Amino acid sequence: MSTSICNQMNWETTTNINRLTDIVTEPRGPRHNPVNHGLALELFKERLDGSNIKISKDNGMLSSDLMKYIYTAEVMDESIPDYAFTLGFINFNNKKKSFTGLFGETVFVCSNEMFRGETIKDNKRHTANVWGKLTGKMDSIIERFNIFRDNRFNQIETMKEMELSDRDTGEIILNMHRNNVMSNTNIARVVQEFDYPTHQEFAPRTLWSLQNAVTEVAKNITDPNRRMNATNRMHNILDGLVPAAA
Repeated sequence: MSTSICNQMNWETTTNINRLTDIVTEPRGPRHNPVNHGLALELFKERLDGSNIKISKDNGMLSSDLMKYIYTAEVMDESIPDYAFTLGFINFNNKKKSFTGLFGETVFVCSNEMFRGETIKDNKRHTANVWGKLTGKMDSIIERFNIFRDNRFNQIETMKEMELSDRDTGEIILNMHRNNVMSNTNIARVVQEFDYPTHQEFAPRTLWSLQNAVTEVAKNITDPNRRMNATNRMHNILDGLVPAAA
């Protein structure tokens, strides 16, 4: 899993803190207090380090008017190699929205400000004492992310134990077709990948292996929006098969 980024508006791609810190943003009104993108990124990384969250790679997009900055980082865990979660934020200095945290297993972020995944919004705009509140916001994002990740780990362990018969697999594949998860050609590729997995760790015929078959096939869907829709729809199907107590 990873972040899908759609930069259709040609935003500047950067995670350079010095570049972002050098941006001077004037307040938009007497009560507006802009949050410098570079200082926000620096503080966010400090909070991550303090929480022992290790990132493998990160991405950043800066709007052409310099008012908005999107940051995402992939979070790896040794217990599930080759599997990543996403954690990040969107900083708005245009007075229209507040600092927004985002995280998830699969996250779609676009320069037209469309994004999917778990989000943590704050209705308060950038006003007085915003820096004093920002640390608490970031800690809340990280706390919510850790809860999400722990729950997902438990779910994955359950999926690894759920063996699928041919009948079980057939019912899921039929459900994929009925719910328009992806094209019939790609659904056929999912079956092929499940029967003959690219990675041998997914040889056991379990619900977890089937999810990874879908993920492997979805990598070849070039349109990030279609790819994200396909994985989200498939998650809805497979998650419904996992016992609630897991």
